[in-house]
Amino acid sequence: MGMVPPAGDGVRKAYWLLGPDGHRYESMTPGTLGGNAKAKIYGRLNCGSALASIRDYGESYTRHRVFFADEDAAIAAGYRPCGNCMRARFVAWKEAQHGTGPAVHDSRWWKKSDIVTPAENTDATDASYEIANDLGLGENTGVWQLPLRDGEVLRLLFDPPGTVTDEVKNELRGALSVLFDGLDVTLEAGEPMKGMKVHPFAFVASFSVPKASSVALDAFDLLGVSHREDSYTTLIGHAFTQDAEFRSALLGAFGVSAIAADWTCRLRVGVTSGAGEKSVPDLVFFSREARELVIVEAKISAGEGEGQLKRYSESEARAKLCSQLGLDAPEENQRGFFLTLDGSPPRRASWFTPIRWTVVAEAAEASTHPDTVGLLLRELAARVREYDAWPSPGPRTPVLCYLLRRPRLVTRAVVFHRLLDTVRMQDEGFDSNIAHTANPGCGYIPLCQWSKPLWERRKRGQPGTSVHFEFQWNTTTDALALYLHCETNPYLSKSDLRAQHGDPALRRHTTVQDELFADLERRRRALETAGWTFRRGYNMLASHKFPRFTRVEDFRARLCALIRVMAAVVDGWARRHKTT
Repeated sequence: MGMVPPAGDGVRKAYWLLGPDGHRYESMTPGTLGGNAKAKIYGRLNCGSALASIRDYGESYTRHRVFFADEDAAIAAGYRPCGNCMRARFVAWKEAQHGTGPAVHDSRWWKKSDIVTPAENTDATDASYEIANDLGLGENTGVWQLPLRDGEVLRLLFDPPGTVTDEVKNELRGALSVLFDGLDVTLEAGEPMKGMKVHPFAFVASFSVPKASSVALDAFDLLGVSHREDSYTTLIGHAFTQDAEFRSALLGAFGVSAIAADWTCRLRVGVTSGAGEKSVPDLVFFSREARELVIVEAKISAGEGEGQLKRYSESEARAKLCSQLGLDAPEENQRGFFLTLDGSPPRRASWFTPIRWTVVAEAAEASTHPDTVGLLLRELAARVREYDAWPSPGPRTPVLCYLLRRPRLVTRAVVFHRLLDTVRMQDEGFDSNIAHTANPGCGYIPLCQWSKPLWERRKRGQPGTSVHFEFQWNTTTDALALYLHCETNPYLSKSDLRAQHGDPALRRHTTVQDELFADLERRRRALETAGWTFRRGYNMLASHKFPRFTRVEDFRARLCALIRVMAAVVDGWARRHKTT
């Protein structure tokens, strides 16, 4: 970054800056602006365009990197402002090139500009600029802030080079609403400003604090239990006791006798297994008269809890539960149900029968209870029905607009799953799997993997190898990226691999990666042209970052094309290096 070699203890670091005369000089303080000597552009040190170029092009970009003490020095050296991170400065400079302002090398030109700039919000401007590009408004679309009016939070001017259709305006409005969550967005014709030229089709996005919430609230929201899984099971338990219609319908769905009058529901009964491990089933229904037991493990968005389900499946644990309840229910009269929104079965516990929350909704709709219990049952049924009817995204829908709209029971996992429902590619030989990251500290990242049996290697007593594509949605930054991974199978971090199997296992894993990466390198130009960026790490070999607001149809086509072009190379590598 233009620094001299690191100094020893007690010696201050020195920095190389570019002076007004275009020559470098040594400074004991770092520069405040960065620049590119090849493009003759200066900008902020945290400029998104510069950071992306450093990430994507590495040394081929950084060797042209220069730094300035201040803006006067950059302008005097013949550099112009960045059109991304210094938009207002760039517009004023551009006007100067057309003869409406002082000469470019006059370091006072920007101070004479008639453009009034509000308090800077470069993150908002940069993000809006990216959205405009993603929606096809043109690479040179102008996006910059305008002076604020009374009551406004932010105003941005979009100046596309040509006509913008109503459809694109609607998509832009939706994308901006997602980006500036909680703010109302209006679009209007662009207002020409003194010192600023705009096209006839320019328009302004104005953002303001909404006067009233447009979100429909139900009793669960008002009580603050909208996202608490146990609130739904608690409602089921109380309704089972108080509402005869609901109780009868639910018992019928479980396939047990509703004739017995002593059916009881208990919430979260603790059971300790022979190994001393405690399990707490969500719902336990039992009848001493009918000698029947029903265990229900209910899931909305929480994890499965495989260990719990396995313990419930053991007859010893159920015998203890029966004893605790004073119940004499033979094993043939004991049933278990795994209650989920999509009816997915437990991965490893076969004793449980999968059922959907639709069963609970149907029982709730049979209720005629007039009081609070009946109200909550009807609202629970409405939430389940909303989940069942949640549509797949339309082809023209911006991907993030779809992913970020999640009322009630529709979770991030649900929308992610439905976005990728049509991108499984089984007919091309891929096995696909949707999951979420389990790496500590990474946050919640839904992901989808594509692999082929030929790409998986297993080695008795040692970790094997898994090569796969992995598409991730980072729910913290809303980044969408596709990766080519070469991992151990089962997955082990670098430190765990070394600790459990020693350095020889780590070297074997590295050798496999080297073989595959060598094949990729031979086709680097074609793969980079297709959109892949080579990023070598412990697990990662290549990646592709998707635009944040790409449309669904473009996203799916791009995703499949990226997988296909890279899969052809991985297929060849796997055939040449196939092992038993």
